[in-house]
Amino acid sequence: MPNQSKTPIVETLKNLSQKFHAPFYAPGHKQGKGIPQPLTELLGKKVFPADLPELPELDNLFTPDSVIQEAQELAAETFGALHTKFLVNGSTTGIIAGILATCGNREKIILPRNIHQSVISGLILSGAIPIFIHPEYNSHWDIPLSITPQSIAQTLAKHPDAKAVMIVYPTYHGVCGDIRAIAQQVHKYNIPLLVDEAHGAHFAFHPELPIPALVSGADLTVQSTHKTLGAMTQASMLHIGSDRIDLYRLEQALQILQSSSPSYLLLASLDAARQQMALLGEELMNQTLELAKNARNRISQLSNYSVFELEVRSKKKEERSLTCLSGDSDLLENEVKEKIEESAEIFSSPNPQLPTSNSPLLENEVKEGMGESGKIFSKFELEERSFTCLSGDSDLLENEVKEKIEESGEIFSTPKTQLPTYNSPLLENGVKEEMGELGEIFSKFPLEERSKKKEERSFTCLSGDSDLLENEVKEKIEESAEIFSSPNLQLSTYNSPLLENEIKQKIEESAEIFSTPNSQFPTPNCPIENYFNPGFIALDKTRLTIKVSNIGLSGYEADEILHQELGVTCELPSFQNLTFIISLGNTKADIDQLVTGLVSLSDRGFANLPTNHRRKFDFQATDFSIPVSPRDAFFAQKNCLPIEKSVGYISAELLCPYPPGIPVLIPGEIITEKHLQILEQVRALGGIITGCSDPNFKTIKVSRF
Repeated sequence: MPNQSKTPIVETLKNLSQKFHAPFYAPGHKQGKGIPQPLTELLGKKVFPADLPELPELDNLFTPDSVIQEAQELAAETFGALHTKFLVNGSTTGIIAGILATCGNREKIILPRNIHQSVISGLILSGAIPIFIHPEYNSHWDIPLSITPQSIAQTLAKHPDAKAVMIVYPTYHGVCGDIRAIAQQVHKYNIPLLVDEAHGAHFAFHPELPIPALVSGADLTVQSTHKTLGAMTQASMLHIGSDRIDLYRLEQALQILQSSSPSYLLLASLDAARQQMALLGEELMNQTLELAKNARNRISQLSNYSVFELEVRSKKKEERSLTCLSGDSDLLENEVKEKIEESAEIFSSPNPQLPTSNSPLLENEVKEGMGESGKIFSKFELEERSFTCLSGDSDLLENEVKEKIEESGEIFSTPKTQLPTYNSPLLENGVKEEMGELGEIFSKFPLEERSKKKEERSFTCLSGDSDLLENEVKEKIEESAEIFSSPNLQLSTYNSPLLENEIKQKIEESAEIFSTPNSQFPTPNCPIENYFNPGFIALDKTRLTIKVSNIGLSGYEADEILHQELGVTCELPSFQNLTFIISLGNTKADIDQLVTGLVSLSDRGFANLPTNHRRKFDFQATDFSIPVSPRDAFFAQKNCLPIEKSVGYISAELLCPYPPGIPVLIPGEIITEKHLQILEQVRALGGIITGCSDPNFKTIKVSRF
């Protein structure tokens, strides 16, 4: 086992910095003796003797075989990678290298539209063609979420020739999508999943944090070790998780992109940060999470502020942990209950307890037939009670239906394929007799033994209104209240037409909605529409986003006051919110200062001032059209046009509010009124736009084609 207490780069630097010799090599300051006085006064003298070049003892970043190789192997073990590469040019280098290693000129890569600007640089250098997917969007908070497994599957089906998929996990706001399911979809096409995990380097070190990308199936992930752990600014790591990545091609890309004179101070900081987390990671993350919890609890009690959350616990957790809003809920009017009964539409959750003898969906005759068991659907261990689906050879299906199923590849299956058996009270004696000695109507064979195309059908179930079902079958299903569900199916949702507006209002007021295994319910601070959103299944609790617009200020305005006057500096201001990173370097005093600053800000009485703080940036509301590749647009001949006359032209510039570094307009994209409105809003509210050749944003360069 490697010794994680070692720091090979740090130890070697220390020895060399203390060694007396006459240095006739770069850097020119010669171990600090030539450093300008102001810099010495700022940093002291001790750091500069360790600012050394690639001396023989210090290895070579691009062909490592000693201390750098050892340090990278220790990091790979700590973070769970097959291989780890140290980055001294930031995560930008790793993102671009990942694209260059997987995509060539004119080859497709599938991406979310809320990617970092470094990805666009990778597209320009590689010549790859972006296939953008709109991320899910939280309109209440004006926050882009993640893309979903479904959107990935649909896009891959349209573009099966894509060479890679890249996602952002977590987002700048700490939002995590369903990365496991995304990886499964991507790997069906035997292409790599690349992950911009710049803000998730700490995930591997505490069970209360979201699952790390590598554990979830990522083939390559890039982490900004300096953002959330103890490395120096610009020091990052690239982790490889599978052999879907061409290691040689990746190393060639890194050698092109990284400095040929890497800073050993940055490399040493990566070495030390790895050791710190390998030895003390869970303890440090536990302290960090406690600080974050303290901040969230205190700020959520302040008037005029809201804290961005994923989950809020219900009062009756024990009763509702595995139960969704049922047909007999007091929140439902009789008319709604009747509609539910008529349509056999039921409320389910990822691990639902389906209708029992108390369900209003069941007729009295059925309830009586259930006898003393009191159940139609088994409530035994999950392995034994998976979701209910008819198999393709069910006697409930006519031969013609079976043929259709076979032809279309659509079948009834579940992960464990443990479906209702001969003993099910749903089966009439006559049906049981027809089953003969088999004793089963519903298949229990493993998926491997099922018919063709198991990958496509492992999570597919026909619904009661499927065109593959004959009317007679539909009637049988409706009469028995037997529902077809799938592992990830949320049936009736908040937007269901079965719910009247009055009911929706009651649900919103009471926060009683469709529960999940952990009984996490939405509140006004976490809109109902996002709870079941597969683009938001986990939240990094060390990332604190606060809505400040209710005090009458935009996020940009609030940030300026907090920073300039109240001694509090956030990571990311936006139209309505402020986002703060709480990390292992923060203290209780920092949290106190933050709370005090927010109180002071609120007490200044901005709430009565007219502002534009409710403007939003909804990626889904914007039509992103990219008729030419970013590379072609970047290298094309250009014209300079007044901003107001640029609509309809192809952008030659990468225009990006920073932070967060998410491009609003990229080379190759057709300029729209929406793009210009967003950029003007950012400027008007105090934000910074990078990438524009005109610092006053009066003109813009467009590509000539």
